[in-house]
Amino acid sequence: MSLAEYWIGDHVIILSKNLRGRFEGIDSTGMAIVRAAEKVILVSEDDLQSYDEPLEEVSIKLIDEDDDVAFKPVKSKEITEHVIDLHYEKLAPEKQNNPHPHIIEFQLEKCREFMEKAIRKKFPFIRIIHGRGQGKLKAAVEELLKNYPEANLVTSTPDLGALEIWMK
Repeated sequence: MSLAEYWIGDHVIILSKNLRGRFEGIDSTGMAIVRAAEKVILVSEDDLQSYDEPLEEVSIKLIDEDDDVAFKPVKSKEITEHVIDLHYEKLAPEKQNNPHPHIIEFQLEKCREFMEKAIRKKFPFIRIIHGRGQGKLKAAVEELLKNYPEANLVTSTPDLGALEIWMK
């Protein structure tokens, strides 16, 4: 396996030392950077091998109807409360035939309201779905997020249709 095929965080073995660690990147000389035994070690490509970390065994206790266990099912509202879809037809389905004259401003206003709610309710993570069109709404949302220091880390989803935000 070439170094370019490793991902940061991959589990690796340094063959010459029989030492397990995690791949942390490639240094400027082309050596692998591995964190093992609380040290950072530079390793050549041929001295490195990936391995799958064994999964931790988890014990599961089945609950009978007669068991006295407090159980609260998760409501879909609790899950979707951390997500906003800025597609106009989702924000204002009743206005499909009579759209807002400035749709992007309407979408950004809804995004602002969502951010204020997320900050007020101390959500640790939120998702803003902007879609994959021409990128105008995404750029506007990214610009809007600059006004919120509470937005700690912003990344695009793999499909590039949404932003995921970890809050402070």
